[in-house]
Amino acid sequence: MGDAPIPMLIWCPICRERHVDKGEFAGKPHHTHACQHCGHVWRPAIVPTVGVQFLPGFKDDRPNAASAPPAAPAEGWRPIAEAPKDGTRVIVCTSGEIVGEARYCAEDEGHEGWYWMDQHWTDAVGGEPIHPTHWQPLPPPPASPASDTAKEKG
Repeated sequence: MGDAPIPMLIWCPICRERHVDKGEFAGKPHHTHACQHCGHVWRPAIVPTVGVQFLPGFKDDRPNAASAPPAAPAEGWRPIAEAPKDGTRVIVCTSGEIVGEARYCAEDEGHEGWYWMDQHWTDAVGGEPIHPTHWQPLPPPPASPASDTAKEKG
């Protein structure tokens, strides 16, 4: 298989916009992708991938099932078994009804399991892993204060 990235049809798990790698990333092996629309960073697979407009051998400008975005996920709480385990930050709820932001840390990070998030986006809070029962995606960030002020004046 080598270092060649696997071409994939990719949609951002947060804003549901199509992700197509361009420029140097169009053929460069990489694991993480940053959404060009909302900035969310995620890892769609454990192997190097590249977001493409069309799968090799299937280039076609006509709409079809392969190029349609997947159905938007149901809103609200979902079972923790369905949560992403790729380091994506999500909102979790424990059986003690504690709600907060967490991420799943893989064994290769030195500890495996769900951990509450620290104030630093790359770090999980140390200590014992938590045991959430449900999860949901983080909402998109609010509009910037500058754009809110411009709307009020307009």
